Amino acid sequence: MQFRKPLTAIAIILGFGAGAALPAMAQTGDMPAAPAPTAPATDFSEEQLMAFAEVAVEVSEIHEHYAVQLDAADSDAEREGLIEEGNAAMLAAVEEAPQITVEEYLEVGEAAAVDPELGQRISMIIQEMTAQ
Repeated sequence: MQFRKPLTAIAIILGFGAGAALPAMAQTGDMPAAPAPTAPATDFSEEQLMAFAEVAVEVSEIHEHYAVQLDAADSDAEREGLIEEGNAAMLAAVEEAPQITVEEYLEVGEAAAVDPELGQRISMIIQEMTAQ
């Protein structure tokens, strides 16, 4: 599998923190902006970053799966259903991950969104994981 946009999963999961639909899937433009994080912690362990990266890859794969279905949807009702289903599937993937909590996942994602060095570090971990 080739991971096209390593930080896509970070952007996707931040929608959960705001309680909003998937940014990439909610194409109506009605989605509220996620609140700006205030100085998130950036001193994450290597284990936390690895756990985040593993789940981010899974979340991204789920997103891509639903994005294809969303593109083929015939009605707004079908699209809304797919968005809800996709959000639930991505949230379940994070909740079921034994090595990281949803709260920790959000913390790492928010920190990576505002810290380019951290974002790049996570991207490198993801690239190494997906190259194998």
